Formats: sequence, structure tokens, C-alpha cells
Amino acid sequence: MRADVADRAVDGLDRLAGSGLALTSFWQAATTWVRRVVPFDFFPCWYTLDTVSLLLTGHYNAQLPVADHEVPVITDYLEDRYDPATIHHLPTVSTTEQAAPGDPRRWSTYRSLLAAEDAEHELTALLRENSTCWGAVTLHRATANRPFDGEEVDFLARIAPLLARGTRRALRTAPASCSPRDEAPGVVLLDEHLDVVSATAEAERWMSGLPGGVDASTGRLPWSVLAVAARARRAAHGEKPADTRTASARVPSRSHGWVALHGSPLHGSPELRISVVLDSASPGSRRELLLRASGLSDREHEVAGLVTRGYSTREIARMLCLSPYTVQDHLKAVFAKTGVHSRRELISAGALAP
Repeated sequence: MRADVADRAVDGLDRLAGSGLALTSFWQAATTWVRRVVPFDFFPCWYTLDTVSLLLTGHYNAQLPVADHEVPVITDYLEDRYDPATIHHLPTVSTTEQAAPGDPRRWSTYRSLLAAEDAEHELTALLRENSTCWGAVTLHRATANRPFDGEEVDFLARIAPLLARGTRRALRTAPASCSPRDEAPGVVLLDEHLDVVSATAEAERWMSGLPGGVDASTGRLPWSVLAVAARARRAAHGEKPADTRTASARVPSRSHGWVALHGSPLHGSPELRISVVLDSASPGSRRELLLRASGLSDREHEVAGLVTRGYSTREIARMLCLSPYTVQDHLKAVFAKTGVHSRRELISAGALAP
């Protein structure tokens, strides 16, 4: 790997991350820069993840559409590999040879899927910035080619924060419109195999704006709906804590702003049934997303969170063992990054954000 080529790519990606491009446009342009340093054989798979539950909320690949039967395999694999309890201990970049998900059966199924596509060599980078994970990107090489080497792993780790920054900025502006607050929630009912049993008309409207949309002719659902349902299914089987908060995701919609998805297994039926409820994200959830998407440092995010809960500067200083002047400095940075001008505006940000 030539150092000058790598340095130029880093500079190019740094400028690109601050350009404000829409999400897929940013990923397409970033792909060009990455390929100059790390050769790969197929267009990368880009993913967005919920920042709290780490459930998959979107997928993009410009050249290789994912077949219907592949969606559950990939969703289960990502669900197994990226657990919120362990994500902060995982390396930013790993290869197929280094990855070791918890369930060998899912790992074997996923490896078989890669082999069927002649793409057994995989390099994955988490898109993390300030301890927040916005997504992931995977590069693939054909089975007959050489695996990704250490220099390539190090380069991808070097640029992962830049890819995260560009993804974060795009997601902040992604929801262009917002649904009426009185629009009824939608409900989708799925069976053990995540096939649709029934869905309300409202659910069809909510899903139509989600990444990937809904295909009535094949019954395919958005990736985010399948990911939430898969985690609820695993909870029903005792593979995940029976905590409904873990089977939740916030997803940017083309037509409904930020949409909240909640999955849970239904009881009282001889066969397993999973329900997924779709509704507008709450003001508190939208505010939390705005704070994260504004690129706050961990300390700034902590201060902002306490402000929105009604604590004064002196109370925050005492709780965080800081001086009131330091708290004010953090608050000024929060105002500048989020575009608000007062505590009241910050507290109201959830109601104003799309």
C-alpha cells in the first residue's frame, strides 16, 4: 500500500464527510475513495444501525440487490454479531477470519451465503464516532483472490470515523417531512418464519417510506421491520433478554420523519406470532437522535441530556464534578452544534425535529 495514495484518500474522505451529501450519494462517493487504497471485487454493502439497539435500519448496495431469501440470513447474522452489550469492546474493523459471532450455526449459514456469491473474503468496519455507532460497511473479495491484509485493516480503521461522520450528517437531514401527530400507529403480524400474517392499512403507509420500502407482490418487508421482528423472535426463544426496549429501532422515513418500530411476541396462540408496531418517534427519542446526530462529544451529550431533564448549571456541575464555567462552555458547544440558542429551545428540540 502506497502511503501517499492512502493519505490522499484520507484527505478526500475528510472533505467528503463534511460536504453534506445525501446518504447514498455519500456512500457512492466514499466507495470510490476506498477502492483506490483497498481493492475489492464487489460493490460494498453499507448498513445503517439504530444507535441504541444496534438493529439494522437500512441497507444499500448499488450492484447486488439482496434476494428475498438472503434478508433473514443477513439480519440474523448482524443481530448476532453486533450486540449492544459488547459493541464497545469490538474492534472497529475485522475480517471474516477474525469475526467470531456467538452462534456458530448462524455464522456457518452466513459463510455459506458468501460462498454462494463467490465472496468469501469479507472486511467489515463499524461506523463509530464518539462512542456512537451509526452503521457498518463490508467489502468483499472473490474466493480465489487473497484475503484482506493487516495494512488494509489498519487503513479502514483509520477512515472509519470519517465514514461515520458523513453517515451521521446525512442521517441528521434524512427525514425531510413529518407525518401528522394524530396519524394512527400501524401493526404488522408475522409468523415464526417472519412471513406476514396480516397488516393494517396504516402499517402499509408507514412502511412505504422506510428504506427498502415494501413490495406487496412478493411480501418483502423493509429490513428494519425484519430486524425488529427477528430480535423479538429471539427473545421469545430465550436467546435475548425479554426486554421490549431491545426490540426497537428508530428509522428515517421519506414520508414520516423518524419512525419508531417496536417488536414483541404475542402470547396465547399455539403458534408463535410476532407483532411490530410502527408509529412516529416520541419527542424525547427525536431529541436524543438530534443530539447524537449533531456530533456532540460524550461529555457534551451528557450535559445536554441533563439540561433536557431540567437540571440547572450548578446542579450539573455538582453531578459531573465540573466547574459551572466548564458546564457553560460545554453548553455553548451544544448550542452551536445543534443550531439552538437557549435551554428552552434544546428542551423543545424533540418536538421541532422531523
